[in-house]
Amino acid sequence: MSSRSGGWLGPPSDAATAHGVRPDADALSPAAGEASPPRLSLRHAETPPPPPLHGPHRGSDEDSAPLWRWARIAVVAAVTFAVLTWISHAQWVGLISPSWDLGIFTQLADAYAHLRAPIVPIKGEGYHLLGDHFHPILIALGPIYRLAPSAFTLLVVQNALFACTAGLVVRGCERRGYPIWVGLCLGLSAGLGWATQFAVAAEFHEVCAALPWLTLALFAYLEDRPVAAAGWMAPLVFVKEDLGITVALFGLLIAARARSVARRAGSTHDGETDDAHATARARATRLDPTTGQVAGVTLAAWGVIWSVLAIGVILPAFNVSGHYDYTGRLGLPLTDLLAPGPRWLLVGLLIVTAGGLGVLSPLAALMLPTLTWRFLGDVPFYWWIGWHYDAILMPIAIAALLDGADRLARLRGGAEARWKRRRITHSFRSGQAHANQRPLRPRAHPITQRSGLRAQPTLALAVLINLSATALVAESLPIWELSSAPDRPVGTTTAGARLDAAHDIMALVDAESAAAGRPISVMSDLTLMARLVPHARVYWVRETRVTPRLIVVDRYCRAWGKAYPEDISTWAAQRFGVTYDVIVEREGFQVARRVS
Repeated sequence: MSSRSGGWLGPPSDAATAHGVRPDADALSPAAGEASPPRLSLRHAETPPPPPLHGPHRGSDEDSAPLWRWARIAVVAAVTFAVLTWISHAQWVGLISPSWDLGIFTQLADAYAHLRAPIVPIKGEGYHLLGDHFHPILIALGPIYRLAPSAFTLLVVQNALFACTAGLVVRGCERRGYPIWVGLCLGLSAGLGWATQFAVAAEFHEVCAALPWLTLALFAYLEDRPVAAAGWMAPLVFVKEDLGITVALFGLLIAARARSVARRAGSTHDGETDDAHATARARATRLDPTTGQVAGVTLAAWGVIWSVLAIGVILPAFNVSGHYDYTGRLGLPLTDLLAPGPRWLLVGLLIVTAGGLGVLSPLAALMLPTLTWRFLGDVPFYWWIGWHYDAILMPIAIAALLDGADRLARLRGGAEARWKRRRITHSFRSGQAHANQRPLRPRAHPITQRSGLRAQPTLALAVLINLSATALVAESLPIWELSSAPDRPVGTTTAGARLDAAHDIMALVDAESAAAGRPISVMSDLTLMARLVPHARVYWVRETRVTPRLIVVDRYCRAWGKAYPEDISTWAAQRFGVTYDVIVEREGFQVARRVS
């Protein structure tokens, strides 16, 4: 009789009961007149939650301290913010303006800062931006812009949100018990990966406001906290009208996961229980299945209701045409959708970003709503790798990677546990174990002890594949293209000389507004549009319903193509029927002032 275990006929050891394996007294007591060997009945009784799948990081005490954990999170967030802000600054000083969106959102922030409705003259005289896209969450830009009225403020805010997302990925990985290197690599991938860099290069867009909420929701889902997951996901309906469908799908995933946990926890049978069921039962001790299902269904209804309201009621009510502007851009035939082309290159890159293992996770389905409307659109750049709406897919890919790795480890652990149980049962039934033998000592949870360790190479490979996604498009990343932005040649001049000319034009606009006693009307192309918003009432250069005080154009703006007017005064006179004089012609810029 072993003193360490308390004997086969004595009370079970603490180690045995701690792992949910206890001897059955009836099974161990021989029948009268028989000397049968003892048998072991495997029964899960009040199984405590198992340790994290991959086990806590087994480093030094300092590495496990909360201070060091928050330091790692802060370092990843700070590095992300610094690099992304450098990209934004390089574009800013290089006068690189890829679209009019930054100018549009700057006018929106200016309106909110002064407690006005989001009327955006760049889109058209009297244009209400809530008739374009549904993004009331951007009201939060108002106080920030009031403190620092500049288009560059929006870029800094966006970079801060991306940096926050990177830090939350590190935090989520460490809360899940992954090794430190997993959190650091995936955090930097989320903050500096291909999708984020391209989104920064595209300047400010409302989708950046969704990423922190989405990241918190995804990791709460992985931790089996359905109410928290639903709560973090709910605000996405106020970021953009189509995200309500993503929210609804996530709600269904929450409900399905809660139901699956409850079903697996209740399906155990004596002698047939495996460690996957033990894991489900352990989760069930922390998760009320009914609460999870209610939270998921409620979130699904919330998402559908807001998408229907936004697309069917709110956007048409504020739109000058009385309908949703983007419905007409959908409707490509399925034959085009299935044809080879840039769509499938994007899908392939997303699979690589998910480490390959992401396809095992139902979270990968959260990409479908965004990809569906993009792929069905008849606008070619919807399908491109590097469009700014790829950014919202990055946290989904990372969460799917982790969930896929966990699912693969559980499959391996369950198979190993079943094989061990069959061998143990056969051993006792065949009489190979005797009372004078050393008792079988219960071991740690097989998922943690074996599969977790065995899964480390698989997880490492998945993380490496994730990082390789950015390497595949490295030549096109903004961080390389913008390294010489201030000194790059532009036509017959340089970006630095053009920046000096732009500052002088800003000072001229300020002087004109001061003389008029109010912000003057200025018509501009893309290059200086966003910079002019704090100084004047800015219109797009193709607007015909307004006769502006000043016209500011740039010979090197790509929006002109080959249609750039060499004599801006003649072009303006023909377009507006009034006389304009050119007052500035410098470094590719022309400024014309209305005479009358």
